[in-house]
Amino acid sequence: MAIDLPGHGHTPPAHADADVSLTGLAQRVIELIEHLGLKRIDLVANDTGGAVAQIVAARSGDRISTLTLANCDTEGNTPPWLFAPVTAVARAGLLPRVGPYLAARRRLVRAVLAIGYQHPGRIPDEVVEAYCRPVLGTPDASRALARIITALSSKDLAAVRPQLGALRAPTLIVWGTGDFLFRTKWAHRLAASIPATVDIQWIEGARMHFPDERSQQFHDLLTRHWAAHVE
Repeated sequence: MAIDLPGHGHTPPAHADADVSLTGLAQRVIELIEHLGLKRIDLVANDTGGAVAQIVAARSGDRISTLTLANCDTEGNTPPWLFAPVTAVARAGLLPRVGPYLAARRRLVRAVLAIGYQHPGRIPDEVVEAYCRPVLGTPDASRALARIITALSSKDLAAVRPQLGALRAPTLIVWGTGDFLFRTKWAHRLAASIPATVDIQWIEGARMHFPDERSQQFHDLLTRHWAAHVE
């Protein structure tokens, strides 16, 4: 099961007054798990979703069979400092104007996606569209994304530090070594914050979106982790 953040993929944006902080987003995931009646889950997350997953695991640790985190926000790097210009644009209220302009220019979108992909030129056109249209395609979509961006805070992760430290679910960290936003030091700090970490696997040269770009390699690591630790 793949869960989108509000306004991403096929999930509609959250209401203007909704809590879209990392804690609020994690609560949405927890409520979905409860609604579906899932007793045990193997949680896998990447990028901002990794921060959300850490809070989910901290608050619902008894439901987590295994946890896998790939290049993602961590305490002290949420949002990454290189993301500051985007945050500034969002805070200034400019994203509703900039977003649709960007979404209409596929070549420019590919240039932006180079932050997360080693080979953005190889991304199929429909994937490029899937990335940008839901979050930037209209002023309203861009406005909703701005609310999520401006709500990002390391404080949400700091608040669950004790619970993460007590998490017992076997945790795998998979990290691309070529990521500009999430350097390798953050993988080590993440492992230190989750004593249940059983392994760190490095993907040489990979960037943030390697779960897509190197999906088979990531799949193999996941299945090996699950085979070793799923009850």
